[in-house]
Amino acid sequence: MKWLSVLLMACAAAAASAQDPGAPLTSGERAALARARQPDLEELRAGAAGGSDELRPEERAALRRAQAAAPDLEEMRAGELSDHEITIIAITAGAVLLLVLLL
Repeated sequence: MKWLSVLLMACAAAAASAQDPGAPLTSGERAALARARQPDLEELRAGAAGGSDELRPEERAALRRAQAAAPDLEEMRAGELSDHEITIIAITAGAVLLLVLLL
């Protein structure tokens, strides 16, 4: 039990010495942030309105070669459901409907 009180006192001391996260930045911290600014990272932030990158001709040619080499890859595109997936969805929907009607 003594270790618990020592642990609590250590936590209280650490919390008391910690800086308030809502405190304004000091001038030294502001200067460090200004020095660390990297403009190339700004375009990676969420919601950045950058244009989409176009495929280079070499990349387009590689995609055409891959499509010619394996035509069945087109069937694996996202968004197209197979008969098996439709069956699973129908069975699941039926089971949920049955549970709702029974409850």
